[in-house]
Amino acid sequence: MEKTYYVCKYTPLELLAAFGGECENLNTMPEGFDLADQIAHPNICGFGKSVLEAVLSGQVKELVLVNCCDTIRSVYDLLEDSGQLDFLYMVDMLHDPGNAGRAALSGHNASRGNASRRNASRGNTFKGNAHQTRSASGNAGDAELSADQSGNKDSGTGFDRFACTRERVAAQLKDLAQKYGAYKGRSFDYEAFRKAFVPKERTQKPHLAVLGARMGEELFEMTQTAMPLPVVNETCVHNRSVVWTYAGEFPGEAPQNCPGKLSKNRPSDGWRESSANCLPDGMGEQPENISTNYFGELSENRSPDGIGKISESQSMGGEREMPEIQSADSTGRIQASRPQDFDGEMFDALMDWYAGELLGQIPCMRMMDVTGRRRLFQDPSLKGIIYHTVKFCDFYSFEYAEAKSHTDLPLLKIESDYTVQSSGQLLTRLEAFAESLELQPQSQTAPEANSGRNSGRRKLHMGKGYYAGIDSGSTSTDVVILNKKKEIVSSMILPTGAGAAIGAERALEQALQKAKLAREDIDAVVTTGYGRTAIQAGDKSITEITCHARGAHFLDPTVRTVVDIGGQDSKVIRLDEDGSVKNFVMNDKCAAGTGRFLEMMARTMEMSLDEIGKAGLSYDEDITISSMCTVFAESEVVSLIAQNKKPDDIVHGLNKAVAAKTAALVKRVGGAEAYMMTGGVAQNKGLVKTLEERLATKLIISDKAQLCGALGAALYAADMA
Repeated sequence: MEKTYYVCKYTPLELLAAFGGECENLNTMPEGFDLADQIAHPNICGFGKSVLEAVLSGQVKELVLVNCCDTIRSVYDLLEDSGQLDFLYMVDMLHDPGNAGRAALSGHNASRGNASRRNASRGNTFKGNAHQTRSASGNAGDAELSADQSGNKDSGTGFDRFACTRERVAAQLKDLAQKYGAYKGRSFDYEAFRKAFVPKERTQKPHLAVLGARMGEELFEMTQTAMPLPVVNETCVHNRSVVWTYAGEFPGEAPQNCPGKLSKNRPSDGWRESSANCLPDGMGEQPENISTNYFGELSENRSPDGIGKISESQSMGGEREMPEIQSADSTGRIQASRPQDFDGEMFDALMDWYAGELLGQIPCMRMMDVTGRRRLFQDPSLKGIIYHTVKFCDFYSFEYAEAKSHTDLPLLKIESDYTVQSSGQLLTRLEAFAESLELQPQSQTAPEANSGRNSGRRKLHMGKGYYAGIDSGSTSTDVVILNKKKEIVSSMILPTGAGAAIGAERALEQALQKAKLAREDIDAVVTTGYGRTAIQAGDKSITEITCHARGAHFLDPTVRTVVDIGGQDSKVIRLDEDGSVKNFVMNDKCAAGTGRFLEMMARTMEMSLDEIGKAGLSYDEDITISSMCTVFAESEVVSLIAQNKKPDDIVHGLNKAVAAKTAALVKRVGGAEAYMMTGGVAQNKGLVKTLEERLATKLIISDKAQLCGALGAALYAADMA
C-alpha cells in the first residue's frame, strides 16, 4: 500500500485514516535539489524544494498539502503540472479562524472574478493516472485580505466568524473525503476515524525544545545527539494537538437544526443554528452530494482513467453492517450505540466538530492570531530553546525576535536550507549551545553531549601534571601545553595541511619536543576547532566557541566580548562575568569576512598576509568594496587594480568590508566592553584599526591571540585531572 504523505499539522490525518490511508510526515532532508532546481524558482524555501525533490525522485505518490504559504502553493502548481503523483490534494485553510465570516462576505466579489478557477477546482482533475484537486472552497487567502479583525462576531452582519470558519473547513473535509474515498475505493470507517486520534504525550521532566519552522529528521537527530537533555520537537508540524473530544448527539437526540455540539474542551458557541445561510451567495458552499456519498460503495460507472467515483444512490442502508458508534450521555460518559440511521447528517455533524478541533490547535505562525503559541515557551520543565528557521522563510523570524525579548531561557537560533549538507555545518553551533547550558553538576568542566562522541579516546592516566590543548583550524593547527600551575610551558603553530589528524599529531609532537616532554607526560588532551572530532589523540573534544571564551577570560577577566576571525568562519562571543558563554553568533556559510577572504584578496594583489596587514594603515582615497562575496569582491579588486588605484587604498576598502561584516555580528550578539580580538587575523594591524573605528572602542590584542582556542582547550584538559 502506498503511503499518503503530508506536510502540515492542519492535515486531517484522522479522516484519511478512516478511508484506509497510511499517513507519514514528509520530513526528510535530501543531499541536494538537483531535480527541484530544474523546475522551481531559486528563492523557493528549502523545504518546498525538498517536497519537490521527493516527488520528482519517485519517493512519493500520494500527497496532501495545506496552503501554508506561497511556497506550498507554488509547489502544488508545479506538482500538478508534473503529473508525477497518483493523488494530489491541497486544503485551503483560512489564516484567521475568527475572520471567516467577514472574509467570505468581503471576498465574494473578488471570488466571482475567479469563478472559472473555482468551478474547475470543485471537480476532479485527472492527469494520466493522477487524481489532483484543490479544495471546494477555492483560494481562501484571497478572501482573507479584507477580513475584519475586530472580534469573533462582525457587528455589521451578525455572523459568528468562528462558526462560519468551521463551516467552510467542514465543507473542505467532506470534499477531501469524497475524493480520497473514491481514490482509495473505500467507504468511511467511523471506528478507524475514532482510533486515529492519538493524544500527544508531553514530558514533565527537564528537557529542551526545538521551536520554529519544521526541522528535518536528520537535523533533529543531530540535535538530539548533541544535547545533554532530552529534546522535544515542537516545530510547526510536530506540535499537532488534535484530540478526540467529540460529544455530539445523533439525529433525534439533538434539537432541530443543531447538527453537532462541541466538546467543552474547545471554544464553542453551544447549540447553534444550521449555518446554511452563513456564507452569502453560495460562498463556501458544500460540494454536491457530499452528505449522502461518504458511506456509499464505488459506482459501477468508472471514469475513463479508471478512478472510481462515489455513487449518489449508494448509502449506509441495506444489509451492510454498521460500525459501532460512540456517543455521549448527559453525564459526559461515552456509551456504545449502533444507530441504524447513521447517515450523511451524522457525518456532517462529525465533520463540523472535527473542523473545530483542527482549527483549535496551537496555531502556527501563518495564522493571524498566534497568541496561543505562548504556551510553547511557558513550559515549567523547559530548560532551553533551539529555534529553527528555514532559508527564505520569513514566518518564524518574527517569533524568534519576540521570544528573544520575552524569555530568560537559553536560546539558540539556527537556520538551514533543508539539505543534509547544511545540517553538518550547524554541528558546531549545536555543540557550543550544549556546552553553554552548564547543566552538569561540575560546571567548571565542559559539558559533554549524550552521544558519546568523545568515546573511543584513551583512558586518562596520572602523568607529570601537564595538559595539552589542540586547536585544529582550517588554516593552522595550534597547540598549547600547560603545567599544574596553568602556566604555558610550550606552544606551537603549524599549517594544518591536508589532514586534521596528521597536522594535529605533528604540531603536538613539536610542542612536546620544544618543552622536552614525552607523550606519557601529558595527563589529558582536549581538542577543539573544525577538525577536533577527527583527532583521536585527544581525550575530549570541545567546540571552539567554548574554548575561545575560556581562553579569552583566562588572558583578561575583564573581557565581555570576543571577536574571532578565523580561516573559514568568523564569530562573536558574549561572556558573563565568570567567563562562561552568554551568547554567540557565527558567520560560517561563506568566506565573506573571514581570514580566507583576506588571503584570497592578498593573492589577487600579489601581496603576502604580512604585507596586506600593514598596507591598510594609511590611505589617500576612501574606497568602498561594494560586494562581500569573495568571488565578486575579487573581480572588483581586479577592476580597481586596472584603474591604477593605490594598493593601500584598495586594502583599506577591503578592511572596511570585513569590519562592517564583523560589526554586524557584534550588534547581533549585543557586544559590550571590554572587547578582545582573537585568532590569526588579530595580527592584521590595518584591519584591527579599521574595526576599532567601526566599533568606536579599543580592542584588546594579546600576544597569545592566535593561541586563544588552544589555550582554552588546555585549561579544560587541566580541569579533567
